[in-house]
Amino acid sequence: MATVHEIAERLKSYVANMDSNISEAVQSVSNEILSLNKSQMLISRGNDDKALINNRTGNERLSKQYSKRQKKDFPNIFVKGNYQDAMFLEVKNKDEYLISSRHRLVKYIPEQYINVHGIAPSNRDEAYKITSPAIGKHLNNKVFK
Repeated sequence: MATVHEIAERLKSYVANMDSNISEAVQSVSNEILSLNKSQMLISRGNDDKALINNRTGNERLSKQYSKRQKKDFPNIFVKGNYQDAMFLEVKNKDEYLISSRHRLVKYIPEQYINVHGIAPSNRDEAYKITSPAIGKHLNNKVFK
């Protein structure tokens, strides 16, 4: 069992490296955070809680021609799920992260729907429910074990 002095030193070190520690903790739950973004995509909602707007048409509806071909009026970014299966989260620092995909369509989808990646305000509380315990667990493992 660690002494109080050892725990104090570990805690001091943890706080001194807070950014990287939080980044590690959030990275450990990246799949759960990605699930929030994927659920938004499934209902054609963006990171701003607004409908996905096609950058080319300026509209949330599909073009009439494309709509006729696809037999739907609104974009379904989910399609088969290949794009979502290839999604990843990269934590840049404690305040910034990148959500993207390794799928070939990453060249087009974020350009066409600029609000597609990221956690919407309506999902932020849920994101905190995921990240806060992860940070606590990370702290516990680094300091008290």
